[in-house]
Amino acid sequence: MGNSSGKTILDYEEAVRRLGRQEVQRIEEGFARLSVEGQLRRSEFRNGFLNSGAGDPVPEALAEALFQSFDSDHSGSLSVRQFVCGVAVLRDGAPEEKLRLLFNVYDADRDQRLSDRDLERFAHALCDGRQDTRESAVDGALKALAAHGTSVNFEKFCHWAHQHLDSPLVEWVFGLRQRLSLQTPVFEEPDDVSPVTTMQGRAGHIGAWRMKPPLERTISAQDREDLSAVLAWGNEVGLAQNLTEELRSAWQSVVASSQFGVVDKAAFLKTFPSAPSALVERLFHTLDRSRTGTVAVREWIKGLSTCLVGTAGERQDLVFRMFASDASDGRIQAIGFSGAAELMRAAQE
Repeated sequence: MGNSSGKTILDYEEAVRRLGRQEVQRIEEGFARLSVEGQLRRSEFRNGFLNSGAGDPVPEALAEALFQSFDSDHSGSLSVRQFVCGVAVLRDGAPEEKLRLLFNVYDADRDQRLSDRDLERFAHALCDGRQDTRESAVDGALKALAAHGTSVNFEKFCHWAHQHLDSPLVEWVFGLRQRLSLQTPVFEEPDDVSPVTTMQGRAGHIGAWRMKPPLERTISAQDREDLSAVLAWGNEVGLAQNLTEELRSAWQSVVASSQFGVVDKAAFLKTFPSAPSALVERLFHTLDRSRTGTVAVREWIKGLSTCLVGTAGERQDLVFRMFASDASDGRIQAIGFSGAAELMRAAQE
């Protein structure tokens, strides 16, 4: 997405798999309402999409850069597939995928290199006027980036970003998931704001910007749809409704407490602090069947329900997959010597 090769970070098929066909259909319907002749322009992207929900408007410079990162073919407008691929990264992208998006946003000249000057133009918009807090955090992060050299590649940028996750220059890309998923459904207007007010009043807003967490909100239409879809799936695979709801709620709690807003390995390990970390890590990789570096809600529910209420055969199959080696084509082979040795150690603990 927005890189020099013209490719998106996620291809369309992977984006559909991450979001789910029902959610993609809803996104594409919203796109159709905002687009003109099948193309989404900058103004509609900023006002109808980014600024359609609660919270302060996204600064114009940041909205423009984000638009360009979605626009992988540099056409000046977005196709529905480009839009779905971009939303999938914001909503369900792995941490490294979101950092790639962040890198693309800041790489204005698209030369695959960044300098502190590339970030400076966003610094003012991302500060909210508190000189001793956010501005100092931005300044410190910029100085740390400059220490890597006059320009840095994506690998060095990732190293820098992991050390400055709380910096306004980094945190906003992870906050967008909350803005789009938790506060208000994409493309839907707040009940007390008319479309005209939203399109006109927010379009010209200039000033500091930060994410606002949801306060005393009721469950959104999107959340209801997600819950309904998960419950229907749970019923199809033979899970009790109350167990599906409890495990989904637990997954959401882990997501909310995670640094990156996803259930990655670090968040997963923290969830089971009393269990041997080596076993928890193996369980994480076993549940991550899509190999994205994260555990999606259905992977979480299916795996943990097996641990809790699975039959003896289902649990044996899970343990086998935890310690078996994968073939190059992703098929499970057999438990090797090292896996067997670790399984024996785990059984003795």
